[in-house]
Amino acid sequence: MAFWGFKSLKSCNQAANRATCLFGDELRKGKGEQVMANDKFVMSSRQAAELDHAFERNKLTPADVKTLSSGDLLGKVLGVIRGAMEIVPRKLPTWRTITIGAHSSLATLGQSLANGGFRVSDFANRLLGKMKLVRAAKKLELVVVTVAELGFPNGATFAQIVKVAKQLGLSLCPAEVGPALRLDYKDQPNGEWLRIAMKPVTDSGGGLRVFGVGHDSGGLWLGTLWFRPECVWGPGARWVFVRSRK
Repeated sequence: MAFWGFKSLKSCNQAANRATCLFGDELRKGKGEQVMANDKFVMSSRQAAELDHAFERNKLTPADVKTLSSGDLLGKVLGVIRGAMEIVPRKLPTWRTITIGAHSSLATLGQSLANGGFRVSDFANRLLGKMKLVRAAKKLELVVVTVAELGFPNGATFAQIVKVAKQLGLSLCPAEVGPALRLDYKDQPNGEWLRIAMKPVTDSGGGLRVFGVGHDSGGLWLGTLWFRPECVWGPGARWVFVRSRK
């Protein structure tokens, strides 16, 4: 899923700006190079070697090069370089809408989890005990993204994940999203675990914990996930964010 798109900033039809907007015949020929001949771009062996080194330096695969060479993607990249276009984030789809603030106390929230037959881990119970409830009912749009979808094919730390998510119009969830999502998500597929992107809570051992909502052979769980700031989450890890309100 592509979360970024290209937006044109201005037209490039003025003759004075032609050299900055497209390959033009006014570009001069460098020593030992052919840059332009009758509006056809010709690459020298030195330029080809430089491009090859650039691909290697940036670890582009043959598939990446093929994607970059297809359609008008390369032209759009050049548009960004020349200031004619900009890269803008696309609105991410809403995965689910839930309501928080529906419980008057932590005791009634805990009772709702028990009445629903949900499993609550010991650490999740401790986090519930430290949590502050929202005073009034509030609807939130939730968005689920993987670490890879945020642009980290080799994984990323929590801080890196949050930084990019904010650029895409997402925010950290209130802690109450954890139990509220557990109550609402009764049809969660077996084997799925979602991590709640929230302000981490420090446990007694100094580690950081966030709520996790999962389904395994033991049932539907409200659990926690433990990590340290330097820990790298794998590319397939799925995080739940809330859409920022303007």
